[in-house]
Amino acid sequence: EDPVCHVCKRSDMEKDMLLCDDCDRGWHMHCLRPPLKEVPEGNWSCPKCRA
Repeated sequence: EDPVCHVCKRSDMEKDMLLCDDCDRGWHMHCLRPPLKEVPEGNWSCPKCRA
């Protein structure tokens, strides 16, 4: 099953999808606030897990 973006609920644009290393939720880089321009190095935690 393809990951779905937690914000826009779409599963397309896979190359722009990040998966949280803590909860496995998907997030498009452009749906984040502020948006990310490139894939971060190392582990990445979504805004919900960082809060």
